[in-house]
Amino acid sequence: MTKLQKIFKNRIINKHTQSEIRKYQERLEELSQLHTSKLQLEIEERKRAEEIKSEALNETRILQKEIMHIAEKERQRIGQDLHDGIGQNLTAATFLIEALREKMKNYAGDMIGDIDEIDNLVRKSIIQTRSIAKVLSPVEMDKNGLYSALSEMASTIEKVFDVTCE
Repeated sequence: MTKLQKIFKNRIINKHTQSEIRKYQERLEELSQLHTSKLQLEIEERKRAEEIKSEALNETRILQKEIMHIAEKERQRIGQDLHDGIGQNLTAATFLIEALREKMKNYAGDMIGDIDEIDNLVRKSIIQTRSIAKVLSPVEMDKNGLYSALSEMASTIEKVFDVTCE
């Protein structure tokens, strides 16, 4: 093989090699673009999933606040009903018991002890009803704020249930 033949052979090999390199580079570029596209889609999907998650968390927080608000209103309503309904009825019963006591003094003095016992039970029920109503719907909350209402509630719970609140 002559020198000229070697040069031609090397050039042919070189061209073939360069052609193969270009094919591989083109294929590599295609694969790179395909991979990049897939990654971009995955990133977009993750961002959307995060947005959906964030929206769901916000909705959950809003719903929780609404539930808390509704529960608070219902608790206050029950407390007010206790105070206005049962509390008023028990107070009226103490007036009737007092009138009955006066009437019974003249006719059945030995029954006064029973009347006093009934009066005592009704008065205890009034105190308990007021205490429960205050716990459910503390008036102090509106007037003096949360700390005052919580202090009043703790004091009431201590009295009613004979426990220590700190």
